[in-house]
Amino acid sequence: MTKVQRSQYEMFLQSRDFVTVHRALLPESSVGGEVLTQLADAIAQIERHGSARLKARDAGHETASARAALKQWMLDIAFASRDLARKGVAGVAPLTVPDKANDVVLLAAADRFLEAGQSFSAQLVQRGLGEQWADALKKAIAAFAACREDRRAGKRGVTTARTSMASAFKSGFAALHTLDGIVDIALRQQPDLRPAWEQCRRVVAAGSRKPIQAMAETPATAEEGELEKAS
Repeated sequence: MTKVQRSQYEMFLQSRDFVTVHRALLPESSVGGEVLTQLADAIAQIERHGSARLKARDAGHETASARAALKQWMLDIAFASRDLARKGVAGVAPLTVPDKANDVVLLAAADRFLEAGQSFSAQLVQRGLGEQWADALKKAIAAFAACREDRRAGKRGVTTARTSMASAFKSGFAALHTLDGIVDIALRQQPDLRPAWEQCRRVVAAGSRKPIQAMAETPATAEEGELEKAS
């Protein structure tokens, strides 16, 4: 969410909580109950978007860690292969980790490293990679591949949630518009509650002294950098 959207979301929460606490303000025969449900649904949709973003961001961090772990294995094996080839060890060809490789290329290269390393496995063990280096490398390959798929799924989730969030804000503001009229009538009998209601509808954006307008025309939906941050 943008800063403005976060402030608008906070306004939704405060307004919902106020009306929930003072439920008697909504006559049983009014549409207030339906509108309160509509506002709660809008909040839930916005929260699902936030959850999808966090999940995608976490998947991105995990993918970066898994990629780094895999590349370290490949770098160690590549260094050993070049050293052995320079010393003239038979059957050992120097390996090179592809520079700035995308995920597909990196995974393919890792499979080649796993196969090539079998020809000088003993030397890899002697250099400290451990007797189970091949199994460890296989696990690193599998972990990176799994994280990559999780990240892709997370990106799809962010895209879907972003689309629904615009609709959620529109629905939330529509609900507040109706609640404004109903609550205004009720507060004529309980004027002492009016300052609290007005405070709920007057949320100040972070880093700004200007309040968010109670009825924004169309909430901002641009989040151009969010998906990239999640990768």
